[in-house]
Amino acid sequence: DMSRLQVPGMPINPDEISPDDWAKMPSPNNDGKYHTLAEVASGIAIAYALLMLMNRKAIMLNVRGPVGEFTSENLKRQALKMTSGYRGAWTYMVQPAFARAVELGGIQGMTYADELDFGRVYAHQIYDYINDTSADALVAAYQNQLTRKWSPQIAWARAAQGYGLDSRGMSQYIKLLGEGEGREIVPTAAKDFAVRALQKRGERIGYNESWRAQELGKTIVWLNQYKNGMLPPDTKREWLTAEDERVCPVCAPMDHVQVPITEQFELPDGNKIWAPGVHPNCRCSVKLSYAEFKHEYTGFSK
Repeated sequence: DMSRLQVPGMPINPDEISPDDWAKMPSPNNDGKYHTLAEVASGIAIAYALLMLMNRKAIMLNVRGPVGEFTSENLKRQALKMTSGYRGAWTYMVQPAFARAVELGGIQGMTYADELDFGRVYAHQIYDYINDTSADALVAAYQNQLTRKWSPQIAWARAAQGYGLDSRGMSQYIKLLGEGEGREIVPTAAKDFAVRALQKRGERIGYNESWRAQELGKTIVWLNQYKNGMLPPDTKREWLTAEDERVCPVCAPMDHVQVPITEQFELPDGNKIWAPGVHPNCRCSVKLSYAEFKHEYTGFSK
């Protein structure tokens, strides 16, 4: 089914890619470089599609399904263990993309080595997030199928076909599973939905995380400059929305909100974050804001 997962820039059928090959995939424009943030997002989406392919194969190879107690904790631990082998390949593929996102932020002060280091750390965080949310959804689907009196092996196979979906996508997938159609373990409608939903999730993750990496990169540079006396003591960071009718209810109240450079923004729901990117397709950004320079600031290093 993953052979039908089409991602912009995917040069070949993902089913033909071995674990050793997929880390060698080129950037979306096939010249080995990411020129725009859109290409960064596409590259991350490609990596997500391939990660889901390899993780799903790893899960499906475990034909007996989980062993031991069917508790959420035990099931999730086993699911994460089954999909733990591709962290290095994922990092190898998306690290340059995240590094380029930071560079596209247009802020001076980070070497390419610094950008790559950020890309590596951020790639690990996103890998953990993707697999953690996917494992939660898989466990929920598996337990649901057990309650429908399927054997552990069949319940696992039905749930595993939806691996990579978040909780909302998995809920829709479970509805489409129904009670099965004829001899099909997974109905065609459920398979088709999983392919479409995985593609959309990959695109959302690609766009949102490339944008967020860009904004976080700016914040890291500013914090370093502040620590080294390159910015005034009263420096603040200011949240900017797109200021149009498409601005969401979450971000609208944040427009022109300022916080000290060493503090996080507090969202309307009370959550705190360092930079925009709180939801898919967020277009918010941050900039520095400070009072007019006073005489005592003139001694700051440049």
